[in-house]
Amino acid sequence: MGDLAGREGPSRRDDRGAGVSAAAVFGALSRHLPADAVLTVDVGNHAYSLGRYLESAGQPALMSGYLGSIGFGCPAALGAWVADPTRPVVAVTGDGGFGQYAIELTTAVKYGFGIKHVLLDNRWVGV
Repeated sequence: MGDLAGREGPSRRDDRGAGVSAAAVFGALSRHLPADAVLTVDVGNHAYSLGRYLESAGQPALMSGYLGSIGFGCPAALGAWVADPTRPVVAVTGDGGFGQYAIELTTAVKYGFGIKHVLLDNRWVGV
């Protein structure tokens, strides 16, 4: 598969000052996501963009199936890390879900969970 973010076209470049295109964000994630990583995702625009633009190398993605479960990505990442702390875990969440993560973030810091968190703010990601 080709890298969608690297192809030219209006939806593949920056979106003219309104933020960064979702294709560019997930193109970068595609290039840097370790092959053995576990990816978790909330619901929302970023989940649709992940499905559209992420060029997976076979990494598993944990998601709620779009069942209105905002706030799923971070707790799922904690569970994935506890299940296998040797694998890289990346949570992709939006600004709405992030507001629900006070306890999860506290737990991750307190116990040293090795999770990467990609937080997307709808004001700056041009979907």
